[in-house]
Amino acid sequence: MIIRIATTAFILLFSAGTIAEGMSKEARTSATQLQEDFVELDQDANGKLSQAELNNSPELAAEFFEIDLNENNDIELSEFVIYKSEATAAGVPDGDYGD
Repeated sequence: MIIRIATTAFILLFSAGTIAEGMSKEARTSATQLQEDFVELDQDANGKLSQAELNNSPELAAEFFEIDLNENNDIELSEFVIYKSEATAAGVPDGDYGD
């Protein structure tokens, strides 16, 4: 009986660790994809997106002033991530941003 309990506890512990590992990989993949999307849009590689750089993405260009949270006329990676996260939370499928 003790062996059965120990075995069950081990299996549960291993399963929880595997699930947590899978979730963190998914989160890293999403973060990596957001960063790659940002870098692709950042044509001059200055770490900021200007309104002109967003002309290739009509939806982002139309939302420029909403995305630019600190109102400095540039979109930093953090603002881009917040915007994309809000869209995902609002029900827009990942990657479906009219690009």
